[in-house]
Amino acid sequence: MSDEIRTVKGQFKKGVSGNPLGRASRLPNVSPQATVQEMYQLNDTQVFIELYNIITSRDTPATAKVAAIKEYNDRAYGKAATSLVVRQDQTGEAQIDLSGLSNDMLREVVTVARAQIEHKDD
Repeated sequence: MSDEIRTVKGQFKKGVSGNPLGRASRLPNVSPQATVQEMYQLNDTQVFIELYNIITSRDTPATAKVAAIKEYNDRAYGKAATSLVVRQDQTGEAQIDLSGLSNDMLREVVTVARAQIEHKDD
């Protein structure tokens, strides 16, 4: 049989598949157009179980427990809201209140602002 579908050099003949059944599906019941969020939702129960196991394990380091607790709460209740307030003072200058942002969010704001400034300078 292999002689019928291969050339003398051992390559598959033109128009013949080396895997006639096709690639095995890795994610059953997921359409090719599915988003990452939709794929996650297929396994969300398993993710909660794994996070719970990390949180309750005696072998888990404290920093990993804190990260797992944060992730568990974010997934269960949604991420905490952040705010950025921009006002104009009496002189017309913009006053920006960043006190509602986390340190990670502040870093992201600074990174984006730097990139925009560098882009404008070019």
